[in-house]
Amino acid sequence: MHHYKGYIELFFSWQNILILLALLLIVFFTIIAIQWIVATNKQKLINLVKRESLYRTLFDNTGTGTILADNKLNILLSNSEFEILTGYKKGDIEKKANLKSFIYKDDLDAFNKLSGLQLSLVKEHQEPIAIRIINKENEVNFCICKLTPIKGANQYIISLTDITENKKNEQMLIESREQFKAILNAIPSLIFRINNEGQIIELQDYSEKDVSYLKIFPGVGKSIYNLFPPEISDIIKPRKVECFTLNKKVGFDFSLELSSARTLHFEAQFIPTGKKIALFLMHDITDRVEKEKTISILGHAVKGVSECINITDENNIIQFVNQAFLDTYGYNSEDEVIGKPVNMIVSDNNPENLLSEIKQARLKGSWHGELFNVKKSGEEFPVYLSTSLIKDDNQKTIAI
Repeated sequence: MHHYKGYIELFFSWQNILILLALLLIVFFTIIAIQWIVATNKQKLINLVKRESLYRTLFDNTGTGTILADNKLNILLSNSEFEILTGYKKGDIEKKANLKSFIYKDDLDAFNKLSGLQLSLVKEHQEPIAIRIINKENEVNFCICKLTPIKGANQYIISLTDITENKKNEQMLIESREQFKAILNAIPSLIFRINNEGQIIELQDYSEKDVSYLKIFPGVGKSIYNLFPPEISDIIKPRKVECFTLNKKVGFDFSLELSSARTLHFEAQFIPTGKKIALFLMHDITDRVEKEKTISILGHAVKGVSECINITDENNIIQFVNQAFLDTYGYNSEDEVIGKPVNMIVSDNNPENLLSEIKQARLKGSWHGELFNVKKSGEEFPVYLSTSLIKDDNQKTIAI
């Protein structure tokens, strides 16, 4: 009994108690440390997973077709936009396809030059290039391609921005512009696109047009004022100012005297088309002016002859009478007869077959002969009638 008591006293001596407490503390803190390390690694793993998920989400939603490729351009990762661009699923692309298999053959040289196939040759801020991508349906998509090397990873980030719609719109714009130019060149009028200083910034193709009446041959950078003599420029300048100041279309006429025997007449317009930009149009109306002059002379001649003249349309409605007609039939003005049926001056006492004969004959060409007409007063009198048809340039009857 005394022997065991000695062991107990030895065990519970203060030195041993301190050693025991130290061991317990070491075990406790070791357990705490292990738990902290496990918790920390777990959180790091969670953060890593979260970060990977975040990067994958960002990678998938860049708005451009984006892939991760090795230095041989084998596709390691691809996003949803690249799926849309190529028409293939990620499972058919990632670690199974090479980017070069999607590139249009005529663009491979340019792409190889960009990638260099060796990361050491690719600049960190490499300039993007335009290439064409062939999709699953063998359709061509136009893209802007940019390569970014990943330092130390021997890999590329490659982005492909689809510009197919822009290309189509650009092509449509080019075609539309070419069509516009063709239409513009076909217009007989002279058309100049000018700035607010009157300088020509665009014009038609004048190689096949006669512009010999202008003082100088028109060209980009030249002033429209220098195309004409000073007296015409003085007419044009205030109209141009009015167009740009009020931002409205301004029309006017002017004439160019080339010699004592020849004068050209023009109808001109300034039309605003944008800020400080307008169109200047010139249309040669010389033929029209000359015809109007001729018509005016003939009109005065017809009005002044002593014979009674009246013109009707195909429906026998009076369109014109001369002064001799008004005097003979007793009318005070044209308003009393123009727009009325010609039968108003034909007597009812003419043989019925005669009127029918006149009608049939004048529709075929002409009729000459005597009949009775009637004045405004109702007085009947004999006349010698001569009819003829008036036809247009297409030989269509327009009046009698």
